[in-house]
Amino acid sequence: MKNFLVLCVTVAPVAFCFGETVPEKPAEKFEQAVEAAYPTERAQVMTGTNIVTPFYAYYGQRLPASINRGGKLAASTYGTGVSWRRISGDRSTITLANINYRRTDYRWSGTNFEPFKNVDSLDAFLWSEWVYDLENGRALAGFLSGTTSAADTTDLSAGTRGTLGLGWKQYFSESGSDALWLGLVASYSRHRERWIALPMAFFSWSPVDNVNLNFGNNISVKWDVGGKNEWLLSLGLSYDPDSIAIGKGDVWYCQSAPLIFTATWNVTKNIFVSGAVNTILWSDYRRWENGDESDAHFTVDTSLEFSLQIGFRF
Repeated sequence: MKNFLVLCVTVAPVAFCFGETVPEKPAEKFEQAVEAAYPTERAQVMTGTNIVTPFYAYYGQRLPASINRGGKLAASTYGTGVSWRRISGDRSTITLANINYRRTDYRWSGTNFEPFKNVDSLDAFLWSEWVYDLENGRALAGFLSGTTSAADTTDLSAGTRGTLGLGWKQYFSESGSDALWLGLVASYSRHRERWIALPMAFFSWSPVDNVNLNFGNNISVKWDVGGKNEWLLSLGLSYDPDSIAIGKGDVWYCQSAPLIFTATWNVTKNIFVSGAVNTILWSDYRRWENGDESDAHFTVDTSLEFSLQIGFRF
């Protein structure tokens, strides 16, 4: 298989969190960040080997849902970001990079309990890959990510987290849609205030040309309707840990299980519009102080979140 096409990269950025023993993902979930920055694999190939998304606008609305200690919680999120992707001329190297900003305004009703209200989040991600054996599709691939999330009046540095990983990747098709990544991931957990390292595996498979399955910390399926890269649908279920700093050494740690349906319309080669319906099946919040779990805790009932993002790339 000469000139192996290096293309299958979407599984890696979204699979760095699995259970409580793995670090939190960057704010607003890796999956959403990657979808915003890199809407479709095929679109990137069609537009060239260097793709830049200099701007996209994001808005999300979480509907009110009851919390176990009384009252309801709702939220509005808006943000933007920039991304870059480069594939070398001989397809032997690939680089992905993005930076995203989010502002979430939480609204509490029917309760005096308001642990955080306005939260700013900033995350950055870099993925690099070197296919050292083009004929057999074998590569070394690694990533580096950082994120910070903190409530108003709290220094953003109080919520800083980091993750890095290095591994081996095997492609099973010339299109790059079938691949396996095996590696070691290490990250700094803000709520536990310590580093954690463990092995990881991500797998991507296309049973047919216009359908792709991803397995990592999430399970997702993506469908290129009609195979023309104009309309793309995806459905994914994942485990998402996150944290919000409200002071130095003072963090609310959140775990959730979202089921997300996304529809993307590539209006032109350079303009895309994407809408999503997120059913947050389960979410649990617990306060950690100086690396120790406290008794402060609450859960939120199943809720719905709707989001829209619009951007352009060249």
